[in-house]
Order: sequence, then structure tokens, then C-alpha cells
Amino acid sequence: MEAKKAKAFYASVTSCALLDLADTNSVSKQESRRDLEELENRVADEGLSFLTVTLPSLGKALDKALSVDGGILNTVGFELESHCRYPKFLRCYWSRVFDELGQVKPDADPLSVRALRQIVYLLYKLEIPPTQEQRDRVVAEFVEVDSALPVHFTTCHQISGDDIMTRSEPYDNAVLLTASNIVAKLFRGFNPRDIKPKHGPGAVATGEKNHEKHCFKRIYQDIETMYPFMDYFVSGLNHVAHCWPELQRRLKPLKSGTAKVVLVPKDSRGPRLISCEPLEYQWIQQGLGNAIRHHIERRGGLAYRQINFADQSVNRNLALSGSLGCGWVTLDMKEASDRVSVALVRSLFAWEADTFDCLMACRSTCTRLPNGDVIALRKFAPMGSNLCFPVESIVFWALAVAAIVHKDPVWSRCKAENMRKSYWRAIGRVAKDVYVYGDDIVCKTQDYQVLLDTLPTFGLLFNVDKCCIGGSFRESCGMDAFKGYPVQPLRLKRLWSVSRKQDALTMASYVAFRNAAYVHGLHRVAELITPLITAEVGPLPVMAWDCSRSPYEFEPISALAFVEHGTREGLKQRQLYARTRLNRDLHCVEVRCLLPTSVDITVDSDDWSMVLGSLLNPGREAPGIFPLAHRVYLKWAWIRAGS
Repeated sequence: MEAKKAKAFYASVTSCALLDLADTNSVSKQESRRDLEELENRVADEGLSFLTVTLPSLGKALDKALSVDGGILNTVGFELESHCRYPKFLRCYWSRVFDELGQVKPDADPLSVRALRQIVYLLYKLEIPPTQEQRDRVVAEFVEVDSALPVHFTTCHQISGDDIMTRSEPYDNAVLLTASNIVAKLFRGFNPRDIKPKHGPGAVATGEKNHEKHCFKRIYQDIETMYPFMDYFVSGLNHVAHCWPELQRRLKPLKSGTAKVVLVPKDSRGPRLISCEPLEYQWIQQGLGNAIRHHIERRGGLAYRQINFADQSVNRNLALSGSLGCGWVTLDMKEASDRVSVALVRSLFAWEADTFDCLMACRSTCTRLPNGDVIALRKFAPMGSNLCFPVESIVFWALAVAAIVHKDPVWSRCKAENMRKSYWRAIGRVAKDVYVYGDDIVCKTQDYQVLLDTLPTFGLLFNVDKCCIGGSFRESCGMDAFKGYPVQPLRLKRLWSVSRKQDALTMASYVAFRNAAYVHGLHRVAELITPLITAEVGPLPVMAWDCSRSPYEFEPISALAFVEHGTREGLKQRQLYARTRLNRDLHCVEVRCLLPTSVDITVDSDDWSMVLGSLLNPGREAPGIFPLAHRVYLKWAWIRAGS
């Protein structure tokens, strides 16, 4: 019964979105009625999978046709319009984007593209509990990819100071040699031991809860070689002297740690696989990973503003420019973190032996699968390790720059004459044309083919269907753009339970979705969700939204409150505006709202290990107070207006 009600609810959400878009895009009522009938019939026959699987597959066909030159729409599972290559479903929109042969029109309408993508992708990210078959498939792919990774590329024996490493004997590939030189340049002056360890927010393989992480119980030989316990895991000699008997009793010596594979809901395709690291590994990984990020982002060298770890706006703006024909293409890696092998990292960090040794010291060498099997890892670090994101970004960027440099005719002359300044000048010129954020790569149109040809030789693959190399569609870091217009859809992610009370995180998610739908003009969707929310938590305050602002400037507020178009005075007259007060101590206006708040656990603040955390990360959290992210409740609170 619950599945039937859920199907009806999500079908209603999609139908409301279809009607809202029909109003804003001047679609006739007859066309809208026909599309609604088709939607209802397909949902009745195929169930929720039509909304979460079939429609998104249609969206992928749309994106593929828009992102390549001369792209042709290839739809499967939909009846085509007579004498045309596009479906009857949503015919009015398709006809404004594609001609009868299924090719993109020169004057394709961006608003119709946005409407199509909104309808087909609305429920694509819905966090449906995965089936056992999907779980088994994800784990099998993880093991298969890891077992296929190369064990070694090459070995390196010598470094020549500041000179150019031009000897090719240790390397089978000249691109790899240049990339290793680039990595050496990036890490010049970096001290991998000058770190501030910290605990991560996620679960750990050793089982400690958030409020138990301050108590270390193991000494790993691998970590000890680079990060001695007495230097990085205790707060000083007073700590050791005061707790020596307890430390002797509690600490267990081990050779290395074993991570744990965990599957979490992702979308309709199946779960996401992440790695839970052992507690002591996570402590050092957080410190080293953050130190690498800080060094790359603040040093101002080759990769300054080219490799980004926190700022997605660089890639997003380039994707928007690329959709206008400004010469940028966006590339997406396939199984990015799982295909960066230890062998590849070893080759690229050959001239930075100390940094590489430190990376390896806090890397889990094995992981435990859900069925209990333990496998040795050939990949450097799976998703979940704090070293995964920075290292993979550096690897992709260095290899991309090296690959592009080697196709330049000037490069051969610089290499032959051993001209150091010209060598780095050539690299510096190319480096400014490659941007990386994780597995999202942006490069010049004339350079993408060499990347598609070169990077797979190192075990790295591209997600060809998500590489936007032609046409007027670009996608990177959450920015989907067509002809200079943002066309990214709103997506509903969390499941709404139709049989029990919603948890606080679900309520916050649906309030944020309701508000985003409202400012994007999907008023029927907002009206459908509003009574569901008020039935759970009662009437919520309403805040004003400036009609002159772009809906893509909207940022969800942290508290539970609705937004509506209009002025503060107008909403006051309707008695909808939120209660406010002037906080004379903070000199700001505050709003009274429901706020998702985590449950806190308080432990003995005199514990020496907590003193260590407070010393290394002052001001982050009150000593002895640990929020439980998985336990959240709603409470009324005053928050700063606009936050």
C-alpha cells in the first residue's frame, strides 16, 4: 500500500511540474493534457521506475545530442512523432529544439531545453533503497576495477635538484616524466609532516562513534614510520606521564589498518560505495589532506586557481562560457577515485619521495567488503579517504597538462636544447588552460582529443556520455548550461514516507525543495508540498523573495521557513512574515524559525586526548561536546536574518 501511495505522490509532483512548465513556455492545454495522459499511463504500467529510470535515460539522450557537433537524438522506449525523430511525449518542447531528423536546430530554444531537463531529471536522484542485486553489482565492479589496475608503471632512481629531469630511461612514457616534473614543481617547499591532524565527520572502520574518536586505541607500524605516536597522537609529555599506565594497557600494536566498504543510497541506479577508514588513519589523513589543499591553493604556483578543492565557481563559469562557444569543453572521468592506482601515484611523486612516503604511510592497504572478505587495494585511495580528492585532482591535472604540452611543436625544440626557461614557460602556458575540480576537467576545445587519447594509457577512463566536447551544452560542477543559459534542473532527493512521521532532515530537505520550486516558477509543485510540510510541523513563517533576482541566485536558508515573492511590508499585511527581533548584543536582525539541530553528547572535558584536539583545531567545537550528525531534531530558535 505504501509503495502505491508513494508512486501516486511522485507522479503528482511530476504532473504539477509539467503543468507549471507548460504555463511558462506557452504550451497549449491540449498538448499538456496529452502529455499528462501519457505520463499517468506509463506510471500506471511501469511504476515508479518510469520516473526514476526511464525518463532520466531520455534526459541522457538529450544531453548527448546537445553536447556533440552534429548530434542526433537517439531515444529508446518512447513512441516517435510521425515523420520525426523525437518522441510524441513532450512533443511541443522537442520540436523547438530538434528538427524532423533529430538534429539540433541552429536556433534551439534554451528555455525548452531547461523545461525538458526539469521534467526528465526531477526524480533522477531520488534516494531509493537499493536492491540486493544493485548492491552486489556495485561491490563486484569495485573489486573488478581494482584488480585490473596496473601494479607498476616505472621506477625512478635519481633527482637532479632544480634541473629538468630529461632522462627517459626510468620512464616508459615521456608524458609521465613531464607530469612527474610538474608534481615536483607543485610540491617544492611542502613539508608533509607539518600538519594539524583532526577527526573527520564520517564513520570509521574501527567502529568508534563521534564522541569516542578522541580515544586512540591502536599504534600502526605503517603510520609510526612517518607520524610517530608520541608526536601526533598525544598532547605532550604531561599527557604521556599522566596516562602512561592507561596508554600501555589500551594501545594495541598493529602492522597496518583495514578499511571497510560501506554502501549508502545514491540514486535510482544503485548505491554509492565509500570507504570507512580506521580511526588513526582518518586522524592523519585529515591533517595531510588539508595541508595539501592549503599548499596548492595558497602558494600561487603553477596550479594556483587551476586546481580547486573548495571553489566550484571556476569550473561552473567556464562551463557557462563554453556553452556560448568560447572554446571550453568539459570532461568527466569514469570511476575516477577507483582508477588512480598506487603505481601511478608512485610514478608522479617520484621526485617527491618524502611526500609519497607520507601519503603511503596513512593509506589503507586493504579493505573489508560487505560479505566479510578482505582484499588488498591497488588503487591509491577509494572515496571516503581524505586523501582521495586532493591526490586525484593533482594526478588528473598534471597528466592533462603534460599530455597537452607534448603535442606542442615548440616542446620538441625546448627538450632537445635542454632550455630550462623555455621548458617551464611552455608548461606554464598550457597550465593556464586546464582546470580541475575532482574528476571534472575543463580544457580548450583544441586540446580535449589528446586527453581522451592519453589518459587511458594510465588506467584512467572518461565517461564519454558526460563529456561535452561540441554543440552548445556544457556540464561541470553542478552547472548545466546551454547557449549561455543555466539549464540545471531541480531534483527531489529524499524519500517522503507516506505512513509515518518524517525525520528532521527530510523536513529540511522538502522545505528547501519547496522554496526552490517556488522561486523557479513551479508554483503548483510548491502548493502540493506545502500542506504536507505544515501537516507535520504546523504553519511556518514566510520570508520575502525579491522578484527581480534570478532564481539561480537562490540559496536555501538554514532554517525551516517558506519564501514567497513580495516585500516584507506586503507579507506583513497578510500576516505571513516571520517574527523578527533586533539583537542589540550582536547588532543584527534575527528571525524566529524551526532549526534542524543535532543531538549533542557531552563527555569528560578533562580527557587529555580532547585537549589535543582543542590545541590542534581551536574554536572548532567546544571541548567535550560532540554533535551526532545522524540524530537531528527540530527546535524553535532565533537565527540571523538572511543566514
